[in-house]
Amino acid sequence: MYRMTNQGHDYLDAVRSDNIWQKTKDGAAQVGGMTLGMMKELAIAYLKKEAKDRLGVDL
Repeated sequence: MYRMTNQGHDYLDAVRSDNIWQKTKDGAAQVGGMTLGMMKELAIAYLKKEAKDRLGVDL
């Protein structure tokens, strides 16, 4: 039986939003590909930016 790591859960939480997932895919395509770790960091960066835009605070 396989279990997802905490980092895997963080990635899935970050790309749960269709908007964040699309931005992450588009960003990876512009670069020409990324590792899963890089995609997780990119998704989290987009999620933080969206939170800042909506809430006006830096996370």
